[in-house]
Amino acid sequence: MEFDHFLGGAAKTRVGLVLLTAAVIIGLAKPVLAQRAPAEPAVPQGAMGAGTEGRLWADPSPPPLPKPAPAYKLKITEDVKIPMRDGIKLDAGLYVPERAKPAGCILVFDGYGWSFDPRDRRFAEEQGYAVLNVSTRGVYKSEGVSGLYDKFIPDGYDTVEWMAKQPWCADGNVGMFGSSLPGNGVWQVANARPPHLKAIAPDVACTNCYQTVWHPGGTLMGPGRESRAGHEYESVAKHPDRDAWWEMHIVDPTELAAISKTGMGIMITGGLQDFISVGSMETFTTLQKAGDTKVRMMIDGGGHLSARANMLGPYHHANAMDLFFAHYLRGETNAWSDPKVYKDNVLIYVMGPNKFRWEKTWPIADAKNMKLYLRAKQSGTIKQPPARPVTTESPAPTNNDGSLSTAAPAVTEAPMLYTYFPENGPFLATGWTQIDGWPKVDETEYSSKTVSWTTDALTFPTEVTGNIVFDFSASSTADNDFMMMVTDVAPDGTSRYISAGSLNAAHYPNMSKPNPMKPGEVRKFKMVLNPIAYVFQPGHRIRFSLAGGVTPLPLPGQTGAEISGKNPNYSKVKIFQDAAHPATLTIPVIGTGQLVASGAP
Repeated sequence: MEFDHFLGGAAKTRVGLVLLTAAVIIGLAKPVLAQRAPAEPAVPQGAMGAGTEGRLWADPSPPPLPKPAPAYKLKITEDVKIPMRDGIKLDAGLYVPERAKPAGCILVFDGYGWSFDPRDRRFAEEQGYAVLNVSTRGVYKSEGVSGLYDKFIPDGYDTVEWMAKQPWCADGNVGMFGSSLPGNGVWQVANARPPHLKAIAPDVACTNCYQTVWHPGGTLMGPGRESRAGHEYESVAKHPDRDAWWEMHIVDPTELAAISKTGMGIMITGGLQDFISVGSMETFTTLQKAGDTKVRMMIDGGGHLSARANMLGPYHHANAMDLFFAHYLRGETNAWSDPKVYKDNVLIYVMGPNKFRWEKTWPIADAKNMKLYLRAKQSGTIKQPPARPVTTESPAPTNNDGSLSTAAPAVTEAPMLYTYFPENGPFLATGWTQIDGWPKVDETEYSSKTVSWTTDALTFPTEVTGNIVFDFSASSTADNDFMMMVTDVAPDGTSRYISAGSLNAAHYPNMSKPNPMKPGEVRKFKMVLNPIAYVFQPGHRIRFSLAGGVTPLPLPGQTGAEISGKNPNYSKVKIFQDAAHPATLTIPVIGTGQLVASGAP
């Protein structure tokens, strides 16, 4: 995808795609509060983190209510032509409700080609908005040459301002929403800052799509990206580095600050198991740092399709958009601005207690950043490599089982060593899928084939919410990737995926100018792992595994996994963990939980 291109494209039939869209969006039609119950918990039910009991946990979501009858008759017009400044005409579908006085309009800027998305119709016939779904340049029936994100900024500006002049757009107030690629388009158009764009609701969308989607940590494109044939892949394949082309399409912090200063309303949604929401959450942080006090972010516990199809605290995603757009496009005073309903600007789903909680900021301001050192002492929880005769060609296997400690390492601490083969790894199984999210397998086998560091068993339920940061020094015989996986190790030894991070050595710290490692050279690195909101239960351990690559699992649905591509270089890697090169994991703990770590001699 970005799975849910919901229709559009000359080769696709309208009927079949409408059925696909309905299946994906089922439950989004507006009732007063909700259309379907919350999704099944992502992890087994457990305790809240110690010391978090008194935080602002959200009330249980209300029960679903039936869908109301449509309030407005619609006039639907296909193949509406919208002129651009260079003479090109974009093609669109238009929904106009029959009402005495127009009451605002909503734009969908669709890089897949405009479609009969049920959400468009719902906004029109239930909420009374005129809705315009536009095919971007060169896509479906729109004129011009297609290219990923190309011309989105000027074309988006021209489209918004054209809409504002139409008789069906009331006082010219325009809102935008979109999920995945159309959500990315929301940010591109917002970056043009058209005067009549008053509110945006990007769902599972990125502002730095180089880092978030296509080249995480500067690594190569993986199977999920390579499967995107056509102008998307062709555009990106020419730009493996963060070059001038990417800079045109990345909405950077300065530009986000400029968007914020326009006063437009911003509603960001996504899921903890969605690969693009990693970027959505970073975007929210940047906006808050720029002084935006009204931007709101709501993150559930699911994957790429989850947030838009489920309850987000007090309201279903669809109803939250209704309140949001009514507030910003029509000036309504409603629950969106009521602190008794929306109790703060961040709504995050915490796995373990499997409940939503309100927070003021992201990352959470009172998180305790606990630092653990990587140590050579064995944790005793990882199966060691089999013994074999030692020869010059076949040296003795090295230790692959490390521990973690609050104590800094000794001068003589031994490094961890691993070898990476492009053909057979070892690889970590960290592939996310758009429907299922995280891999749902026991990760023990994968961790045992490379190097890992594991804590002692935790004494208290401990909530880790935010981004774990890995600071380390390494050397390699060739340019290589560092892939880290975080798992929750249960008392029975099974290991559940929780988070991961990627970093290409040559692209650190400058994604624009790669500098391959030289054999024997020791470099410092910082890897920021994907965000989590997760409670590790008493008796469980936290494990951090490191390898040179990742792989899809041999399971249905993993063929287009959203992971990095495989580095083509054979390499021998050394991870230092001595006093001269301490390696640390900085872990954001909420509440009074503790990361029990082994001491080392």
